[in-house]
Amino acid sequence: METNIKNIYAAGDIAEFDNQVTGLWNIAIAQGKVSGYNITGKETIYEKLTPVTTPNAFGISLFSMGCTDETKSTKVLIDEDINVKGYKKIFIKDNNIIGAIVIGDTKRSPLLKSAIKSGITLNQVDLSNISADELLDKLKR
Repeated sequence: METNIKNIYAAGDIAEFDNQVTGLWNIAIAQGKVSGYNITGKETIYEKLTPVTTPNAFGISLFSMGCTDETKSTKVLIDEDINVKGYKKIFIKDNNIIGAIVIGDTKRSPLLKSAIKSGITLNQVDLSNISADELLDKLKR
């Protein structure tokens, strides 16, 4: 977390890591710990965390995790149901789930979190004609 200026450290909203400023609390805490350790002479290296957001406001739940940039995905699955205010978008790259956005019913978000963190490979899944919900059903098994 040392900047390009010796003995100057950065964490959280002012820190750029891998050309990104993440701006999330859990990542800021981890970066702050690494900065603090390094400032006190305990050399520590920051290990990139997967960004997770889970707000609940105005009666709507949201889950967002990982890379949600379509340009970095090889496949994107989208399920949308405006009648129940539900939306799912799953980002896949090279048969791995790399990110997801779920609005509404977030009960199955732990499946996505586990798949993203563990790097579950979807080689056994035909991604050419599957919905986000069907993929979640397969992850559940």
